[in-house]
Amino acid sequence: MFRMWEDKNYTKSKIVQMKKYIILLTLLLFLFQINAQNWKPHILKNKWGDIAGTCYLQFQQGTDGKNSYTVNNAFGISDKGFKFFVTTTVDSLKIHPGYYDSTVQVSFRYNGKIIKKESAVDKVDDIGFISASIEDGGEIYSLLKQHGSLDILIEGKNWYVRTKVEGIPDIDLSSEKVLQFSDNGKTVAVKKGYASFVETVRIPNGVTTIKESAFENCENLRQVTIPNSVTTIEEKAFFLCQNLKEIVIPNAVRKIGKLAFSWTAIEAVTIPDGVATIEEYTFQGCVSLKKVVIPNSVTTIKMGAFLRCDSLETVTVPDSVKEIGDSAFGGCESLKTISIPNNVVIQPQAFSGCRSLQEIKSTACSIKGNFVIVDNTLNSILNYKEENWAIPKGVTAISDYLFSHSEFTTITIPKDIALIGDHAFWNCPNLESVVIEKGSKLASLDFSKVFSECENLKTITLPKSVKLSHVPTSVRIIRN
Repeated sequence: MFRMWEDKNYTKSKIVQMKKYIILLTLLLFLFQINAQNWKPHILKNKWGDIAGTCYLQFQQGTDGKNSYTVNNAFGISDKGFKFFVTTTVDSLKIHPGYYDSTVQVSFRYNGKIIKKESAVDKVDDIGFISASIEDGGEIYSLLKQHGSLDILIEGKNWYVRTKVEGIPDIDLSSEKVLQFSDNGKTVAVKKGYASFVETVRIPNGVTTIKESAFENCENLRQVTIPNSVTTIEEKAFFLCQNLKEIVIPNAVRKIGKLAFSWTAIEAVTIPDGVATIEEYTFQGCVSLKKVVIPNSVTTIKMGAFLRCDSLETVTVPDSVKEIGDSAFGGCESLKTISIPNNVVIQPQAFSGCRSLQEIKSTACSIKGNFVIVDNTLNSILNYKEENWAIPKGVTAISDYLFSHSEFTTITIPKDIALIGDHAFWNCPNLESVVIEKGSKLASLDFSKVFSECENLKTITLPKSVKLSHVPTSVRIIRN
């Protein structure tokens, strides 16, 4: 009897023990599953195009290991060095926007052994975008080539990223991976964190709007296909895409925002018939742009639209254009000829810095010496490097800001000048002497408006008939 009871008790004890083991095993499997979910592979194209890799990611805040977050991580390895980017949200990481310029330790390991350790500086912006880079002359690149794979531990002040990098062939990023859509698929932009990696984009048909700053600073972007469904290209859409050499803007496009193609490498562009305004600085800094076709639908070319298009040699402005804005073609150093309508309004400095300009085919303005003359007004200075600053005879007005930042030491203003625009000589650091000829048609001169910030100006000579106001005590007035 006792023996039977003992066997039953023993069996019961064994069952309880087995249940404990099962519970423990279940718990371990559960924890393993959670951990596995936190380690997600992301295959991204390397920024320099030499090696891509698979990233197994875990982002952890604090030193206790309790709070972990899965984030998007991208990296690049080349013969220049190593770069990484981490994106998440400030709220989840509790990193304040002021947390800048912190030292980051990056350890490169193979088979658990540290084979290289470097320090970098990371920056965290106001939406939790963290980036850092190491330029080491290609040592990391060589190590990856040699070993085939590396484990990388990136440690910040209160976070770390663990990444496994394997030397695998480049993987082309399809549009589905790099593009983000909104407004029921009508608006498109590149996903945050992918700007430095994307090289080719094919925007699907049906998209009507390329969003503001959609591809801004995609410095490796070389080819974009835009469908005919697109009608609007918003502000800064392709701003600073420095390797984008070719763009075909569909005929359906009716609006192109300011700075949309500024500082790209495009060599030719045809603006669609239907666009009414070339906005401010749309093509500013397109130093490789050689040919532009402006349609008859355009009525306004705004300020700085083609500023610093250094390779542009000829331009034909159609008769539909009624206004050319301030500095619209400023700094186009290779521009030799331009045809413009006879009834166009030309704002000040429209052609300033066009030192190769030889001919303007229009009755609206003309070239005299180093100046473009519009309605007897000095409108633009062609060559700021020219030493002869003699103002042509017959000119009756000087436009706003015309001589600003000039480096001449003296200037003589002819007697025919009846109007000097605001800040016409603003901030001329070397200007010491101004002479206004006898018999001047100027009725008055407000020194603070015309010669503001000319700190070295010592004397001004002018007729008694010209009323002078707001002259600093440091300037000597001589009446002729």
